[in-house]
Amino acid sequence: METGAVEKTLNSEQILALMLNGFNATPYHRHIGLLFRHDEKNGLHAHFEKKPELMGNMARDMVHGGLISAVFDALGGVICSIELIEKYKHFEQKQGLRKLNRLCTVSLNLNYYAPAKADSFIAKGKVIYQGSSIFHIAMEMHDNSGKLIASANGSYMY
Repeated sequence: METGAVEKTLNSEQILALMLNGFNATPYHRHIGLLFRHDEKNGLHAHFEKKPELMGNMARDMVHGGLISAVFDALGGVICSIELIEKYKHFEQKQGLRKLNRLCTVSLNLNYYAPAKADSFIAKGKVIYQGSSIFHIAMEMHDNSGKLIASANGSYMY
């Protein structure tokens, strides 16, 4: 560090905000209208609105099930990323980024409970298990009326 230079450290809220901005700027997430947010009411969650290009069954006015899967996969990755940043915050930045960049989905299992016909959807999840190289995440998606649409369990390796 240069003499007289001030080392800038970020607190957890600032890191979370930067991460969510990065995930929200991802081209695929922007394309499908997926937004990651964090607030006091819902905690960390993924949100999207129904739009014509996301429809899977036009006759039944339903969002495509593959989109629901993609939302769960992305949400699981965001949850793991946040946990990894917290876990490796004491590492040198380059070493911590190397750990984060290795994160990948190992498995994703979904259950669909109701047609995705509402105007908007919210998905939340939590870490069920974190080992030395793997996470297990449980997630649920509800529509804007609170109806359970789908659930997922994902495993992510790092």
